[in-house]
Amino acid sequence: MKVAIAHPDRATVSRLQTLLAEQPGIRVAWTADTAQRLLATCAVRTPDLLLMGLDFPGLAAGELTRRLMTASPCSILLLNQGCDPCFGRVFEALGQGAADAAVLPPAHSWNRPESWADLLNRLDTLRTLAGHGRKVPAARSPANAAPPRLRLPPVIAIGASTGGPRALAAVISSLPRELPATVVIVQHLDFHFTEGLAEWLNLSAALPVAALTGETRLEPGRIWVAARPEHLIVTDALTLGWTDAWPDLTIRPSIDVFFKSLAAHAPLRGGGILLTGMGRDGAEGLLALRRAGFFTVAQDEASSVVYGMPKAAAQLGAAETILPLDAIAGHIVRHVARLNAA
Repeated sequence: MKVAIAHPDRATVSRLQTLLAEQPGIRVAWTADTAQRLLATCAVRTPDLLLMGLDFPGLAAGELTRRLMTASPCSILLLNQGCDPCFGRVFEALGQGAADAAVLPPAHSWNRPESWADLLNRLDTLRTLAGHGRKVPAARSPANAAPPRLRLPPVIAIGASTGGPRALAAVISSLPRELPATVVIVQHLDFHFTEGLAEWLNLSAALPVAALTGETRLEPGRIWVAARPEHLIVTDALTLGWTDAWPDLTIRPSIDVFFKSLAAHAPLRGGGILLTGMGRDGAEGLLALRRAGFFTVAQDEASSVVYGMPKAAAQLGAAETILPLDAIAGHIVRHVARLNAA
């Protein structure tokens, strides 16, 4: 995989070059320490993956990402350094099409291998999404639990990856405060940033949005964002929980694992939504939800930043409906009303 490094600090660039040279299957194609050099080089030598800092003088990270994705689209891993963390700049760049973000360790800990674990984990995830990582077995759905005698709210499961934060904001900002359903979001993002994502989404939502970090009951009128580096599942007690199973799945939390877990647990009902993203995560899970009686939606190509995951779902026949981004919230509201009236 061809990787480029763009960061205004030359010492950081040099250390990243050394780190990546030790990783099998990765070749550093070029480096850049100014935004101008980055844009010019990327236009003629577009990498498979770009590691990009947030702090180029004179050009905000969001605008720089927008220009790159317009002229030379590639997978971009944002490098957060110097603030704890810079949520505003990170989410603006993610909204423009950056794939993920990682936290760089402080310079005094660069010689400790464990300091680079976060960056290398995010790198492995993006390699898998882009098809450069090793194949892993499909996750197995949990065994069905005995259906309890209770009526739980519909569950609306939403999966997103590249371009997801902006797409998620567009959907949930259009959901009414009185929505009688539980909304659960799995966004491909370093878990260091997911609590910040929940806070950021909460600013534009009528429903309360919070980071999901522990075992939680399904309650109507709530939006949860998965915020741990384990896989999110539905437990046999019909709560939202976490598991260390499927350790070979590089993408954590996996959309497929959560969707399949939800589909496997009667009497739960609801819908599955697969938004913009690179790769195929969530497509098989969406198919499992459709087969279990959930309504299923994939975002259309025209409104997707990256038409990877929704396209895979459409090709599998997993999505009974293909919709533009601005039509998804209304579709959710109508189907939740139908489910609660049944």
